[in-house]
Amino acid sequence: MSQEDRQPQLEALFTRYREACGSPDPSPNFMPMLWTKIEARQNKGLLFERIARTFVSSTLAACGMLGILILLPNQQPSAFFSGSYVEAIATANAHETAPYLEPVRFDLGQDSALMDPEF
Repeated sequence: MSQEDRQPQLEALFTRYREACGSPDPSPNFMPMLWTKIEARQNKGLLFERIARTFVSSTLAACGMLGILILLPNQQPSAFFSGSYVEAIATANAHETAPYLEPVRFDLGQDSALMDPEF
């Protein structure tokens, strides 16, 4: 197909395009109105972008503060890290073994079977 054969098809395409889209407004307000439309579309994305930047900034600040807290030396060593293994086990099991360590009192009255020598 030569270029002359394609010319009527191209003209038909342009004609359909003009009918579908219409001609642009040739008034003096064409460019200001065009920029108003463009800025209106950009403002929708601008709100999301602003919120995303705020969250990223606050996350970076929190990470920085936590990093500084981790790097600062602790003034008092923890009992967990300074104690021995036996002390840690004794402390952990103290509440479980406490009832078994209470002193036992026996009532050694005259009626007691423990006082009977034959027993």
